[in-house]
Amino acid sequence: MLALTIHTHRNTVLLVFQGRKPKDIAMTDIDHNDTEAYNERAIAYNFTRSARGQFIISQALHIAVEELKKVKPKAMQEQSNIIDMEYLVEHLYPLYRVVHSGEGEGGGPQDD
Repeated sequence: MLALTIHTHRNTVLLVFQGRKPKDIAMTDIDHNDTEAYNERAIAYNFTRSARGQFIISQALHIAVEELKKVKPKAMQEQSNIIDMEYLVEHLYPLYRVVHSGEGEGGGPQDD
């Protein structure tokens, strides 16, 4: 997964993944003469690798799975998308779940 776009429409969250191997993100599909676009893509990629970026992606996946599971009738739930998103959460983006479930060191979020 390289780029994540989140679209909302009538309480449905759609995640669009565009990707290649992570090493290719800043090097492909960009006019290298357009340094602004090249730099923005590199900055965005680096953001996805930061703790904040990981949290945002994790949160988006968590919310998307919850919303997709609410779709009725159940036959319209796009089960393969839900399974793939849950796989990404489990193996790459667990941070939101960990923070909100109290797993890990230090427990969950604290109320001040």
